[in-house]
Amino acid sequence: MRGLVAAALVALALPAAAQAPDTGFPPPVALSVAQEECIAAGQAVLAYGYEPWQWACGAEELARIQEVERRIRADCTAAGLNTYPGGLEGWYCAAPTRDGGKTCRRASDCEGPCLATDSGAAIGQCGMLSAFVGCQAILLDDGTRAELCVD
Repeated sequence: MRGLVAAALVALALPAAAQAPDTGFPPPVALSVAQEECIAAGQAVLAYGYEPWQWACGAEELARIQEVERRIRADCTAAGLNTYPGGLEGWYCAAPTRDGGKTCRRASDCEGPCLATDSGAAIGQCGMLSAFVGCQAILLDDGTRAELCVD
């Protein structure tokens, strides 16, 4: 009983923000300036993915984004590739590699990229996919290290 009374007193002493009920949902995220402008224009901010940048201003823009996504997925499938989330259009094409995770010293050691693993050594690891998006340190065919950014 003393423990319950002590817990109640501690809860009363906490600021209001610390007493927010656990709803099971993440706390709300602050809107970007662009999202606020979208709302001010009378449009709805519609999420279409898991990343904070994956949103559309209104149903018309969302329909255009979904059409681009359908086109990318169809193009990937036609080329015998899988689709993965990422890149400027939200999706990119790649294939799993058979040598993903293998140690490499140059690009030609791998089906996909040879991703540099240490900032000083010219040693890497073959990528799990044939392509990547974002910036990665890679090893070139001559074994030199380079930073490659792909959107």
